[in-house]
Amino acid sequence: GDGYKAMAVLAHTAFGMPLIYGGQEAELNKRLAFFEKDTIDWTEIPLERFYTTLNQLKQDNEALWSGIYGAKLQRINTNNNNVFAFIRQKNDNQVMVIINLTPESQRVTLDEEAPKGRYSNAFGGELELAGEALELEPWGYFVLTNK
Repeated sequence: GDGYKAMAVLAHTAFGMPLIYGGQEAELNKRLAFFEKDTIDWTEIPLERFYTTLNQLKQDNEALWSGIYGAKLQRINTNNNNVFAFIRQKNDNQVMVIINLTPESQRVTLDEEAPKGRYSNAFGGELELAGEALELEPWGYFVLTNK
């Protein structure tokens, strides 16, 4: 697919407060008219669970809070310029994000200083990080927490 979800993951986990535009969670594919009534078709909301997951994580995990209340972003070297990875850690809350910024599959090995161990993926399942290479599908991402 396109990089839409990957960019939304980045907006919700990097810095600041993410914006969700009217209809974005319903995959609205038109620009809304300003100053006139322009309806949004809410019969299907395919991205509802996706945004609910990101918003709940941002609210519940202190590391992702905004401004001085959250954690600074610490970049993790991926040895691959097409993949951006970082960790945010505050008190005992840790969030590690790994995002493929391209429409091609990518293989990455995180820097040896990257945290190791078992992480929960915010979008389901667990991932054991032990220094081995990771495969990311086109525009793929991992949003990993230590809880």
